[in-house]
Amino acid sequence: QARLQAEERQERQAKKQEEAKQARLQAEEQQAKKQKEKREEAQQAKLHAEEDFEVKGAAVALEKRLDDQQQRQELQLEEEKHAKKQEEKREEAQQAKLHAEEKQHLQEKKMLEKTQRASLLRTKEKRETQEKQQKVTEEHQKVKDV
Repeated sequence: QARLQAEERQERQAKKQEEAKQARLQAEEQQAKKQKEKREEAQQAKLHAEEDFEVKGAAVALEKRLDDQQQRQELQLEEEKHAKKQEEKREEAQQAKLHAEEKQHLQEKKMLEKTQRASLLRTKEKRETQEKQQKVTEEHQKVKDV
């Protein structure tokens, strides 16, 4: 039973690790997609800015757009870093929880074994005491008979 529980625990842990891996892969794919979109947006913004500059002679519009986009990108990167750290913390907490459960399980198993050994020892002692009493009783009976 304990082995089955340990195997089930290992399977759950492996499943959770696989799920975390899949979530990381998804997040990386999403990040790559967003970066591609940002590059395309930057390209479009650059084209619009160049048109503005050529048509209006407005170099200021180009700088403002690029600054705004850069600020948005920096903010997004910070948010992604924070989300990644949170995920790592959740994974570490899960690993710590699994480790604690495993440790507790081992302690419970040891306590059960100790209890069983003590019980067997008490049973053995009782049997030996009964055998001694039986011998004494038989000897008394022999003496009485003689």
